[in-house]
Amino acid sequence: MTIHRSVESLRRALPASGGPPAVVVGLCSHGLAIVRSLARKGVTVVAVESNWAQPSASTRYGLKLHHDDVHGPSLAPFLTELAGALPKTPVLFVTNDRMVRVVNEPGAGLRERYRIPFPRPDLLLELIEKDTLGPLAERQGLRVPRTAAVTAAEARGDAPSAALDAAAFPCVVKPAVPMSSLKVEIVPDRQELARLAERHRDIDRYLLQQWIAGGDEQVVFAAWYFDREGRPRGAFAGQKIRQVPRTLGNSSAARGVNRPDLIEEGLRLFRGLEYRGIASVEFKLDGAGAPWFIEATVGRSDYWMKTMIVNGVDLPALVYSDLAGVDLGASERQQNRVAWVDGDRDLGVFLESWSDPAVPKRRLIAQLLEPKRFALFDWRDLRPYAAWLVPLARRLRGAVARRLGGTRGAPDSTGGAMPARAAAGDEATRPE
Repeated sequence: MTIHRSVESLRRALPASGGPPAVVVGLCSHGLAIVRSLARKGVTVVAVESNWAQPSASTRYGLKLHHDDVHGPSLAPFLTELAGALPKTPVLFVTNDRMVRVVNEPGAGLRERYRIPFPRPDLLLELIEKDTLGPLAERQGLRVPRTAAVTAAEARGDAPSAALDAAAFPCVVKPAVPMSSLKVEIVPDRQELARLAERHRDIDRYLLQQWIAGGDEQVVFAAWYFDREGRPRGAFAGQKIRQVPRTLGNSSAARGVNRPDLIEEGLRLFRGLEYRGIASVEFKLDGAGAPWFIEATVGRSDYWMKTMIVNGVDLPALVYSDLAGVDLGASERQQNRVAWVDGDRDLGVFLESWSDPAVPKRRLIAQLLEPKRFALFDWRDLRPYAAWLVPLARRLRGAVARRLGGTRGAPDSTGGAMPARAAAGDEATRPE
């Protein structure tokens, strides 16, 4: 595997001709899906990454370019240098919210150097900040769980709080700024909230949100690409099968569903806003089946994108075709043929679900037999899957040893026990 350590080295390896290149920042599994989609359609793809040890980074597709920190502010000048070395204005794909923030910074000047699937900067910021997103969703007419904002001092009990006095527990706790040291957690009472805030001293604002009861399959989503004319393209509705950690976390398995009502409900968030770019909306279904707005992902893809691709909606090709003006023949019709499964992260949570008497075994067996595609496995690109097999065997040995030793907990990606709470993690550097 050739990894270019400088922009100049990469420039010398570029093909002599072709359409605008695509730059993908982050070779996590959904970065891998973007690279595979575009490279197979003849697009020159530059994959920027810092963690080459993750199995997904071993793909045979794309020109690989190293940067020490793909999440920090140094990414902006690096992308500026890269744009100057490319023969045509490239299309840029990023894979987590830290990257979105860096690219969206007005002083970075990256919107002038790249074709980016983002809305205007102020709207993107309003949609990405959790403490402004909820009020916006309410104004747009969505059902939003009761939400209160508190400072870290209030959460720790170091300051009085009318919001906490009125809060109902248990509730969902989120940092106001995405990708902090905590992603999300359910707390049963104020005492546990105080302990959580004490553990996460980097967070200065929290959102406390009403808990909508229900398991992983009650979480559904809708996703689109809004083209340069503002038209929603490639509309897709999906359902989580499992997520890591259970109840609150990122998808480890998902499927497409025939739910045009979810697509219409999600579009409420964007009506009248002149939104452009990639977007998704996540809902939690209550006992009556009504969707409650949970969160939005804007300017970038997430794990749901792979579910779209394996079910007929080639989102990366759709984005590239629109922004680069090169027709890749991107398919847009949802077909619901197979479930998508992240085999690595899903293994532990499946075993955890199997040991839970509240989860019907018949449902788990049906999910096991459901036609599926796996995140890393691809006959045309076997290196990521092969690179995953050795650490998988190591984790399975560790899981067996823990079982024989009488310890509890599902194996995580490093062979340890899966924590009960959802840690922030880094999608772009988490091995799969």
